[in-house]
Amino acid sequence: MNLVRLADEAYKETLKPTSKYREVSADTRVPYISLLDHSLLTSGIAVACVKELILRGSSPLELSGYNLTEEEAIASVRIASLFHDYGKIYQTHLGHIEKGVNFVRSWLEEKGIEGIKKEVILREIERHHLRKNPESLLEKIVCLADSIASAGDRPDLSDIKTYKELVDKTQGTIELEKEIFGEKHGLALILGDTDRIKFYVYETTKLPAIRGASEILKELNEVKTKEIFSSHLVPECLIYSGGGSFLGIVPVSLADTIKSEVEKAYLVETSVCTISIVFKPLSYLNFARGIEPYVEEGFSPIFRNAKGIGNWLLESHFGKKMEFKDKKGFGEFVQSLAYELKREKETKERVPFFEVLPIVERCQYCGKRAAEKLDEIGTEKFTVCYVCKKSVDKGRRDRTILLDCFKNWIEKNYGVNEEIEKAIPCPDLDRIGNYIAFIYADGNEIGETFSRIKAPSSYKHFSESLKEATENSIFEALYKGFESVIRDNQLPRNDDGKPYLPFEILNIGGDDVAVLVPAPFSWKVALKFLEEFEERTKKLAKELGNKEGKFTSSCGILIAKSSYPMHYAERLAEGLLKKAKKKAKEKDKTKEETKSAVCHLYLTTSIASEDAEGLLKDFYEREHEKFTLTLRPYTLEEAKVILDRIGDLKIATSQIYKLAQSLEKGIHFSYGFYLYQSVRGSIEGKENGFQKKTEDLFKKLGCGEPNILWKKTEKGFATPLYDILELLKIGVNKIG
Repeated sequence: MNLVRLADEAYKETLKPTSKYREVSADTRVPYISLLDHSLLTSGIAVACVKELILRGSSPLELSGYNLTEEEAIASVRIASLFHDYGKIYQTHLGHIEKGVNFVRSWLEEKGIEGIKKEVILREIERHHLRKNPESLLEKIVCLADSIASAGDRPDLSDIKTYKELVDKTQGTIELEKEIFGEKHGLALILGDTDRIKFYVYETTKLPAIRGASEILKELNEVKTKEIFSSHLVPECLIYSGGGSFLGIVPVSLADTIKSEVEKAYLVETSVCTISIVFKPLSYLNFARGIEPYVEEGFSPIFRNAKGIGNWLLESHFGKKMEFKDKKGFGEFVQSLAYELKREKETKERVPFFEVLPIVERCQYCGKRAAEKLDEIGTEKFTVCYVCKKSVDKGRRDRTILLDCFKNWIEKNYGVNEEIEKAIPCPDLDRIGNYIAFIYADGNEIGETFSRIKAPSSYKHFSESLKEATENSIFEALYKGFESVIRDNQLPRNDDGKPYLPFEILNIGGDDVAVLVPAPFSWKVALKFLEEFEERTKKLAKELGNKEGKFTSSCGILIAKSSYPMHYAERLAEGLLKKAKKKAKEKDKTKEETKSAVCHLYLTTSIASEDAEGLLKDFYEREHEKFTLTLRPYTLEEAKVILDRIGDLKIATSQIYKLAQSLEKGIHFSYGFYLYQSVRGSIEGKENGFQKKTEDLFKKLGCGEPNILWKKTEKGFATPLYDILELLKIGVNKIG
């Protein structure tokens, strides 16, 4: 069999769901890093090393000592790296090299690989530790790749405090690296992030166009980028891709080429959307200890004596407790590269621009570019630009990546559902509902946590685990939110009689999600997501040493008419998310922990604004009276109490308006009116305990001064009653 095809087969074998690689830890000292994570990363690093030497002019004969082709030399280290620790699947690390060699020998013979090719691969596995004295360059490369892949996870390296200790622990590997690459770096870390995603995705109110644009970017990020890496290297060189970003390890000599090809792919596919990419050469010490200084020795006096701006700068990087040891590792290097990426985005000089002459008809969807295509919706015809036409055609397909993922998830967790199997994406925004909710959620302080990750194998593991937890959380939230509709086969149908899902999953990134749901379902879906996210990330938080034992998330919810421009809806939802994140960081007297939080805004009229905080202030703050008609944002626990208490409340719409108007007239008047209406029985639901339930709720939210409707705050007084009345008007209490 061809050695290159055999390497591809070995790669696919390791990725199988039944692969034992998933069940065994790569290092008994770091139980959460699987053999799969370590082996894939070792393979990617080894291939990048070989490719760099080939690009520098080294021949396969110089690399291996034999007349192999370049492709065979690369395939040999790939196979050796994927199987170098295979012996560990026998649940013991003792003698794992010999066991691995024996397995691979039999496997190669079974595949018809004999002679020199077989011996080259077996020697690369046999000598992948320094103490085994690797001889050929290929053997040394596999040895170096193995050391790099596990560098930051080694406890003995993380405890280093002096330069002498650093030299003692790493000298052999550093000398090996220099022997392979000389004085020049051989590897580079490359980081990319899509620019202005939201301006591209949400520039129209047509749901198929929004969905199509999102789908195009998802394919570029998760499919096309991987194809580009694979065409020059192997998929294992890509550490992570998702949510519009990617991170990979590449040969220094190839970094510019990969950067250019990915950038070109984005422009070719979208015409208007770009991606910013930066790369930086790195060495073994960067993998193991982040950026300089590598050790605390000589740096401690700077910590102790820093004042003013100097102290602030150190705290911004190392934290207020100056946790030098916790910060040093691969994550610190990634963070430094992320700063360069941010600067690259901010200083970008060229962006795609389509000039439109005054005499040219503009696109009826985006209103930005010249119309040059015809789009038909039923009997209506619209003149649209090339960009919108491409997006809308993509979005009208019966299958999308996220929809297929959701269907597969339901089948895996709840069994086959024929109605769901037939379901197509929602035709347009008005089919979701007259009022729809834009839910935008994002993890709290996840970036800071990732900057403390020690090794690239850990980075890959945590990135993929977080992505999986986020995806499972939103899928569970949507399924539970619409369970009765899905379970009872009550999905709505389009004009052709096909069932469709009455919501839209716009995006699922690493730890962030964006979905559209009918307004009454907004709180149930959002709170369920926050709850699931906390639960599903507990294991990950424990592995990362998170003191709180869980990760939390925050959520912004913008509720508006389906005709409201999506650009404004997204911007306002993001602003509400920021408000929720501020609430999440507030520490109470009993627990020093970050909480999940939610903040919503209900628009009954279309307002052209991107300032969520400004709208909340204008709508609810009465500065001259020193009171506020809202207690938003709420923590997850507070929001759950609200949703639980108002679940079966019944109150006439006219009474909702009267109570809301009474709140405008002040603290004492509103309380008097509330008591009067309660006693008089005008509030429908006297039998279901409206007053008792709401007063119990007010107490749990800290109200009671000067009366049960109000809570004393720094700015004066605030009430949750207006929020409750809004939620009742939206109909969140009608969703079981």
